[in-house]
Amino acid sequence: MLRSLLALLCCAILLPSAFADTCLNTDKQRYADNDPRSYDYGKCQSATPTDNYGSLTVIGKQLEGMLQQKDHSDPRLNMSSADRDSLYARDRATFAKAEYAILCEVQACVDRPQPYPNAAIPAEQQQAIRSEIRAAIAEGQLIARHGDDSLAKKWVSSSDPAVNWKRCEVATALTRAYVYGNAAGDAGKDPAKGFAIARAGCAAGCGGTCYELGRIFAAGDAVAPGVDKVLGKTPHDQTVFAFETAIRNGVTAAYEPLADLNRQMPARYVGKTYFKLAELDSYSYWINSYTDRRLAYRQYQKCLKAEPTNLNCARGINLLLQDVTPNQGYNFELKGDVSLEDIAFYKDYQQKLEALLSAAQSPATPAP
Repeated sequence: MLRSLLALLCCAILLPSAFADTCLNTDKQRYADNDPRSYDYGKCQSATPTDNYGSLTVIGKQLEGMLQQKDHSDPRLNMSSADRDSLYARDRATFAKAEYAILCEVQACVDRPQPYPNAAIPAEQQQAIRSEIRAAIAEGQLIARHGDDSLAKKWVSSSDPAVNWKRCEVATALTRAYVYGNAAGDAGKDPAKGFAIARAGCAAGCGGTCYELGRIFAAGDAVAPGVDKVLGKTPHDQTVFAFETAIRNGVTAAYEPLADLNRQMPARYVGKTYFKLAELDSYSYWINSYTDRRLAYRQYQKCLKAEPTNLNCARGINLLLQDVTPNQGYNFELKGDVSLEDIAFYKDYQQKLEALLSAAQSPATPAP
């Protein structure tokens, strides 16, 4: 392990251009201009030959290898396909008798909403549309060219898949512009309109707007007026549902905020309760169950699979595991799902990632 780490640190010095890749989001400043999630929710155009996800940098490839090696230790991989199918079926039957939320861990929730309908177009068309939107953002013309008040109302599907796909992409970019001022400047901010677009788009199954809606729900009135009123007494369910819908539409960036929420409740709900007159009792606005913590563990793992250099997810998974006594407890509790090897692996993973990122950010020392 030490030799591997030293070799990577040498790469950090010898290959500074590789670490200059803007897809390597190392500072974790939320949604800054150099954050790949500031535009197309998780994907960025790398300057490296891979031209793929930000995780596929020199660092990302090495850590991705660590995760793949860990996968090989899963005994299920050595089973026959029939045995795996049988075990999977038993798992689903068991989960179905337990809490509904745990079903999302297996693959996707039962009765899940479908992705935005009739929006399947070739990758070349997708890239052309994204390039058009990026050009408008770069020229400060996003709202002027693409602002459409109809996006804040119920969406009507077109018979043209390209029109539907573009509507979803435009709505996602406009939500960021109106709510956060991204690509619009303060003069273009209109948080209420951005919130309305996110709600309408998510109701139609647009993964990008569902991701933005989850972010808005998680932040509350601090980012857009009227959010907490919409959330009412069910902020947990609505926020989680928005992120889950984004994930089911392929937005892997949603794993990170969803895992953070399943690990612990937002600060603004800590100690806050409401009184239910019909039952003469008080209830918390936000409750994290033991299954939520187990889901968070799975979601942090999926976050790292999608983005191996995501330091927040590496830290999050270790925060979950720091007080866990492995292989004890009920099957759906976190401690019934991890081993000593898991705990050691993710501790080592975070330490390596932090060392590599620190080396990558440090300017190379010129030879004497």
